[in-house]
Amino acid sequence: MSIIFISLTGYLYLQSRLIAQNTYQQSQQEEIKKIAQSVTFTISPRNNNMNTGGSGVLINKENNNYYVITNNHVVEDITILYQIKTPEGNTYPAQIIAQNNQNSIVDDLALLKFTSTTNYQPVTLSQNENISQNQSIIASGFPFDEKGIQSTDIKHTLGKIKLILPQPLKGGYQFGYTNEIYNGMSGGAILNIQGELVGINGLGKYPAIGNPYVYQNGAEIDDFSWDKMSQMSWGIPIKSIRLFISDSQYLSP
Repeated sequence: MSIIFISLTGYLYLQSRLIAQNTYQQSQQEEIKKIAQSVTFTISPRNNNMNTGGSGVLINKENNNYYVITNNHVVEDITILYQIKTPEGNTYPAQIIAQNNQNSIVDDLALLKFTSTTNYQPVTLSQNENISQNQSIIASGFPFDEKGIQSTDIKHTLGKIKLILPQPLKGGYQFGYTNEIYNGMSGGAILNIQGELVGINGLGKYPAIGNPYVYQNGAEIDDFSWDKMSQMSWGIPIKSIRLFISDSQYLSP
């Protein structure tokens, strides 16, 4: 009888620990989502009849000037005027101050600026550039629906980093993760469990057109690797973002 009682006590103890751990993890995830929501903005054409654009992340502030990182393919059409919409609905004209628009081999990045007297808090850039496999992350952005209309509500997906390449693919994509990424979430934040930026979205699972899995040096991957890589979303790491910011000469990395 005493053995049964001890076993039951141990079981209840373990269950209470698991419940407490799950509660803590859920609370932690909600806090990260709040951070993502405050720093992830919508990027779209000023002409509302054009269903194109994506997401971006607020990375720096200098006086009333704010800087947003995104994918170059979000703003690659230089004939279009773009705007940035903040979480509370304020809209500002966007100025593209740096972009890799001439060569698709280089990193798929662009830096935008807007001016506002409203106080916005930029995201914290991760100081640890060595991301690791099985690292938990939250990816965020503003997806398009089936009619090509971008949502006004941010979407968060949970997952883990599963593959880190020794060198980047074309566009600078270097780590694969399990999170679902949808059209429109390109340029959105990828945050670690500390709420720090470790990368941005840009390449979803199961590409329908072409072969995006080519290294920047031109080397192609084999069919086995293609099957494995196509099951993951792909992001541009913080180290590449820092280098791009530094090269832009507009602000410190």
